Amino acid sequence: MLTALFNIVWRIIEAIISIVIAAFSLSLSGIILAIQVALFAIYVEVFIAFFSFIGFIIANPWLVPAAGALGYP
Repeated sequence: MLTALFNIVWRIIEAIISIVIAAFSLSLSGIILAIQVALFAIYVEVFIAFFSFIGFIIANPWLVPAAGALGYP
């Protein structure tokens, strides 16, 4: 779980760096492309983190008080 959060933070840092590098090229299309790629990478990391969290909860139902309502003992 901590790894997923670290990956999200790392993607955000990586996105900032790539946008700054694109800004030095003084090309608007390069900056827009860097922003799009960065947002997509962050979206993918959040998607992976969300489903790894759901898998963690399913694997450890005793962590969720409402797990009894889902049929877990």
